[in-house]
Amino acid sequence: MIYKEGEVSFDINAQKAAAKSTSIQFFTQDTGSAKLSFSFTKDGAPLPLSAVDAKIVLLYADDSFYKRSLTLTDKVNGKAEYVLSDEELKHYGQVRAEIKLYYTNGQAIATVYFTFSIAKTLEDQNIIPVAEYYIDDVETFRASINKTMDEISQTIEELKAKFADLENIETKDGAQEKANAAESNAKVYTDKHANNKDNPHKVTKAQIGLSEVMNIKQAAKIDFDAHNQDSSRHITSSERTKWNEAESKVNDHLNSKSNPHNVTTKQINLINDSAFQDATYDGNNYPDGISTFPLLANEAIGYPGSYGGILNVKSTQYRFAQFFLPAGNIKDPRISIRYWYHSQGWTDFMTLVTSTDLEAAEKQIDTLKQQNASLSLQIARLQADIEALKGGASS
Repeated sequence: MIYKEGEVSFDINAQKAAAKSTSIQFFTQDTGSAKLSFSFTKDGAPLPLSAVDAKIVLLYADDSFYKRSLTLTDKVNGKAEYVLSDEELKHYGQVRAEIKLYYTNGQAIATVYFTFSIAKTLEDQNIIPVAEYYIDDVETFRASINKTMDEISQTIEELKAKFADLENIETKDGAQEKANAAESNAKVYTDKHANNKDNPHKVTKAQIGLSEVMNIKQAAKIDFDAHNQDSSRHITSSERTKWNEAESKVNDHLNSKSNPHNVTTKQINLINDSAFQDATYDGNNYPDGISTFPLLANEAIGYPGSYGGILNVKSTQYRFAQFFLPAGNIKDPRISIRYWYHSQGWTDFMTLVTSTDLEAAEKQIDTLKQQNASLSLQIARLQADIEALKGGASS
């Protein structure tokens, strides 16, 4: 694809800065080719975008408003882009824009404003753009809908108040309608009462000469025989035995603690997701408990080495330690460790001291002790020579 590309760079800091007035200009006929490219840095280094939802807010000269998502082209080096749609190119004039970065941990960063322009081509001199509003953020869209619904509800309440008196005016048609409704309701009531078989007047057995009849409901013989011969409702002794055995086996399986499915620790603890190869990956995404994964030389980013294994010990999101275990290099077997803090993120890796480090330190200390003893001896000799010189001078 061929694009007319306008590049804008941002350094994320808290220094006051005016809106960037760029010289970027697109035309109304730049169909599918008007691209804005962005690069983000922090303290002079690329800003990683691995856990970011990047948005661009565009306010056009005719008050059209768009809020859309950026395409992240290089998350590691902080690169993103946005191609203007054909509809957006119709809104010519100066465009005010802003970038917002929403992180998955709830943080958000807003950049400074910047501007660019869209010019009309000769064949578009007669176009008249209509103000548009497009928001791809669900919460913002929902808030605007709720506001509109509140305004509609308020208007309805005002109309009800104005026409409340009209509801109290009785017309001939209204009176007839009420009479018809009353007649219809009365008929429904009498029909319902006539069809009621639940003894609504509480007539007793004694009142109708049945005081000696017992209140026992009995089935007809044909119904009794049909029920007695229903093999779907009744089971045989052998069927009951099979069901009991099956239930016993199910309970034995549920209560078994001997790993009947031969689940391995590798199936439980080994992580295969390539996203964990990036050391900046959010610690909240790691599973609780003890887990591990190998570092792949061509994919590992930000770890102390490209070869080795990672051991994670996470009891809660506030108790998480990660170990780097080197592999393939016996000359440098040192282990590194870092911690995850829910509110601050990852700490830097710290290298643990080994016995080899201690031996080297002890040798260096012995060497320094020998050098110190030699210097002390030299100082003592110099002091003796000075005293001798003093004695000779006094005589």
